[in-house]
Amino acid sequence: MAVTKHGRFIYITNTASNNISFYYVDEQGALYLIQNEAAKTDDGPLDIVVAENNYFVYELNSKSNTIGGYHRKLKRELEFISSASNLPAPATGLATY
Repeated sequence: MAVTKHGRFIYITNTASNNISFYYVDEQGALYLIQNEAAKTDDGPLDIVVAENNYFVYELNSKSNTIGGYHRKLKRELEFISSASNLPAPATGLATY
């Protein structure tokens, strides 16, 4: 799970269905599902981060050994922009700064 900079939106990787879900968090902390499949991923999404600038989302796929990159659009939709492949098999997490 990755939370945006101001804590209002959450992206969650779903390993079994190979996608990313998108939630809104209200002022009381209640979660609301916005999109069940905000983006389709490669095989086995394991980890996800939102970049510090709040404009990009990256997810790590453990079974395909790839990282997917997405741009957060105006309505918080995810648009696929790039991927990195041939990661070493023991890759297990992402970090952002």
